[in-house]
Amino acid sequence: MRQIFRCLLPLSAAACFLLPRSTGAQGLTGALIGTVQDAQGGILPGAIVRVSSTALIGGPATVVTNEKGQLRFTALPPGPYVLDISMEGFATYHEEDVRIGAGATIERRFVGGLPGQDDWNKFDVPGLRGISSTAPYFHNNSAATLEDVVDHYIEFFKRVKVNAPPGLVPPVATTDGVHFDRQPLPEEREALLAYLRKL
Repeated sequence: MRQIFRCLLPLSAAACFLLPRSTGAQGLTGALIGTVQDAQGGILPGAIVRVSSTALIGGPATVVTNEKGQLRFTALPPGPYVLDISMEGFATYHEEDVRIGAGATIERRFVGGLPGQDDWNKFDVPGLRGISSTAPYFHNNSAATLEDVVDHYIEFFKRVKVNAPPGLVPPVATTDGVHFDRQPLPEEREALLAYLRKL
């Protein structure tokens, strides 16, 4: 009995020491999850999905979409990635500079098409989860922070109102079709930013 106790005591101590470290490391990586579908919304199980990055130790990582067309890369080191999706009978999808942030989960839906009728991501709707870790923003990387994004839209709607012809309220600037929407208050701007950071 004493021999068993002597063996178990060091093992228990080692487990107590190592477990908190392994759970703490989860915040140092990010994840990419998503679904691969065809243009009609049908799921595509068996698609080969490959991510590569200089941040990946050991080279590219590859998964095959499951029976629900889902892909899942967990514990990706932060950094820019190259994403490739291929499946027999479909055009190959290639995307560069997919940004994975520490603690962020990027959720994407990929829509593929037949070769010659390439519909990859014509209907892509990225999720907002982890958006605070995916800077820079916009197609041209012109917004470095979430504050820049929110301020861009506030200024955009101010310009729409100033430049609108007299008596005309553009549909983009109204919810009731008659009046311009009011500008957000400073505390509403801060609340929106706090919400985006929590995603």
